[in-house]
Amino acid sequence: MRFFVGAVLILLQPVVAFTGSSTPRARNQYKIYDIDCRIIKKECLRSGGFMMSSSDVFHSKTADLAEEEYRSNRVSFKSPKFRVYIEDTDAYGVMYNSNYVRAYERALLRYAPLSDRSKNHANEKWILSSVHSQKFRSSPDLGEEYVIRGELFECDVDVQTWDLEMVTDDVIHNSARVTITARMKPSILNNLNPNGKVDEKRYTTYHDEFDHYKFSSKNDHIYNYYVPLRNAMNFFERSRSDFLGGPNALRKMQMEDDLIWVVTGVENGQIFPGDDDNGPMDDIPVDMFLPEEEMEKVRNSISEESVEVSPGKEVIVHTSFDVKRRGMILDCHHTLWMKEGNSKKRRLAQATCIIVALKGSTRRPTSKLPQWVLDKFASEI
Repeated sequence: MRFFVGAVLILLQPVVAFTGSSTPRARNQYKIYDIDCRIIKKECLRSGGFMMSSSDVFHSKTADLAEEEYRSNRVSFKSPKFRVYIEDTDAYGVMYNSNYVRAYERALLRYAPLSDRSKNHANEKWILSSVHSQKFRSSPDLGEEYVIRGELFECDVDVQTWDLEMVTDDVIHNSARVTITARMKPSILNNLNPNGKVDEKRYTTYHDEFDHYKFSSKNDHIYNYYVPLRNAMNFFERSRSDFLGGPNALRKMQMEDDLIWVVTGVENGQIFPGDDDNGPMDDIPVDMFLPEEEMEKVRNSISEESVEVSPGKEVIVHTSFDVKRRGMILDCHHTLWMKEGNSKKRRLAQATCIIVALKGSTRRPTSKLPQWVLDKFASEI
């Protein structure tokens, strides 16, 4: 289901605001908490990273002064201009929903000041591992140019979290909090805990839907496959489309009922790329907001990771739906699995995607859905 990203402003929360300058600066000009960035880089290379914590910020300073200094000196970047090509768009000529994630990934891995820390560790590249609080406000048009600008929210050993925006001039099309990592281990697992019935869809996988990462085993370098989040979002879109009746049903709703479905937000988007020879629970970082019961969920989930991820195998999308506003809004809780045999399974990715029904001619939210759609919601959700 190729979703049109309309300007559904009344339904969206304000996007993440950037208070610092978006103008790129030389890396040695950055200062964090009165520490020259050259010192930070040297320390990162020596110890593997640094953490921006409240104790660092407020040490020997008042809270107000520290906050003002932090906001005026935070690390940021601005990408060169990208152009929207046909390959980026959907049937409506606007950017397809998972391609925002792809744009963020390209900008972060090419233009953000990541330093060379990953070269000192087993994994030799960064990957985009999670997306949270993604808000869709509008879309750059076909042929239009945009930039990605970002500010560093938090940095730990081989993990960075950035607040990102897709912008054309002063128009913010999309925003998200994005985490990239050079350590192929899950740091947090927010189980979606689906309510009610779970819809299941199965799909065959192909080589172009996977990427790979390298880690050092005891004797050699080994490459493992994983499904990038941008491609996991495609499986999730496919499952939503099939649930609603497939592409033909969506076209019928558009032509006969003047109804289209759009993505307005993504929460808890995360991939689970796997592990190395040391065992799945070794070196899992304990997040400061992760209680013990959530860590137990991580252990239970990873205990089934003996399934090898590879192209050609079948994947399963489990989706549960929360219906709101008489069907106008659907919260779609997706989980992507790869199964082997009758008992083994492995979680590959998950996300909650919020979709909204719009009247096509006005691009206004509507709860006037066809009766067959309402009947489907009543019987299957």
